Formats: sequence, C-alpha cells, structure tokens
Amino acid sequence: CILAVFLASVPPTGTSGTPLSVLRLRGAGPQQAMSDTDTRSSTFINVPPEGLTDALGKGGHLALQTSPQGHGWGGILEVPGPSRVQLSGTPSSVASGEWLLCCGSEGVMRDQTFAARSEIDPEHPDRRGHVMFIAGGPWAFEDCSFWAHWAGVMLLVGDSDTRLARCSLSGAGRHLNMSWTSISALEKASCSASNCTLRLATDGGARFTMDARGTFSHCLFEACEFALSIDERARIEA
Repeated sequence: CILAVFLASVPPTGTSGTPLSVLRLRGAGPQQAMSDTDTRSSTFINVPPEGLTDALGKGGHLALQTSPQGHGWGGILEVPGPSRVQLSGTPSSVASGEWLLCCGSEGVMRDQTFAARSEIDPEHPDRRGHVMFIAGGPWAFEDCSFWAHWAGVMLLVGDSDTRLARCSLSGAGRHLNMSWTSISALEKASCSASNCTLRLATDGGARFTMDARGTFSHCLFEACEFALSIDERARIEA
C-alpha cells in the first residue's frame, strides 16, 4: 500500500495564526488506484516509511484530511517533533496501522477511526504493538474510535499529555480479537478522558504506573479484565 498526502490549494490558519498546509492522507494500492482526475488536480507527496518528516519539516504545521476510502500502511507511521498536526476524518474512513507521536509533537484528531493488529506470538505474548504510542503532547482526540486486534490501544510514556473526548477504545471482538489494554500510562504521562467507552481488553481498561496521572469523567468500562489499575506513585481521579 502506498501512502500519500494530498496538498490542497487554500491553507487554513491554526489557533496560533500560523498558516497550515492542508494535506489528505490516503492509501493507494493495486486494488485502490488513485483516479486520473485526482492525479491531474492534486499534488501527491509519498510519505516515507519513517513517517511524516519530509512533509512536516522542522517545526512544521500540518492539517490532515482523510479520504473516505480509508488507508493503511505497514510498520509505524511516525509524527516527529517539533510539529503540530490537525487531522479531520470522515465517518467511513479507517486509518489502519500503528502511530508513533514523538516528543515535541502535538495536535488534534477528530472524527477518525483508527485500527491496528498485532500478530500473536505464543512464545512472547507480551510483545504487542499499539494503535497509538504517544510520547509528545498535548494531543487531543475528539469523537474518534480505536480498534485493537490483540494490540494495545494507547501507550502513553514520558511527559506525554493526552486528552480524549467522546471516544471509543475497543478490542476488535471477543477472545483473541480483544485488545491488550485500552490505555497504558507510565513514567510521567498524563491522560484525561471524558464521555469515553473502554471495552474488550484482556489486561484491563486503564493501567497507570510510575508517576502517571489520569482523570476519567463519565466513562464506561465494558468487558475488561478490570477497569482501573494503579501502581506505585500513579494517581487517578474518577
């Protein structure tokens, strides 16, 4: 699958007043070729396996819009720092693959479905990926859905700051289709969730350890081994 971004003609303005390049993140492969019309009217930039570095540049601002057809990639899509990303999705679009949101990155993602799958390794059952590996922030997710097949949904590390509103964090089904954890936060990570659903996790809805901090408001936990786990010096308000 080839990952590409679409450059629109009129850039919007971010909250800081900085003009943002509008890009469309789109998958294209043998079964889903880009149309001739799209090719004539658009400028496509291939995103390399290491992530969005070339598209963002140092300290770049990026506005992403996903295509209704959805898209996928192998490996991990990296968002480097320092950078700010705004992503607007569509109800039918699924971004299939893992994300790495690096230190110094920040942004907002809205109305998007994210999905990732980890292969089952019987000898190393704890070696699993995550839909979102977040080391930066603040990152905000609004009205998003996350589906993890055997993988974890979110792993939050370092001084990351993550905010979730009206999101669903779920496994892909029962038994081996379940996610590992919905939210795993460690080190000094901070996470707040409001009006979210965390479900179908074999190792718990939310696990906070070390100096991680969490706040949960009007959240629902369904079909998880346990709802909340707090270790060491971690703190959670619910």
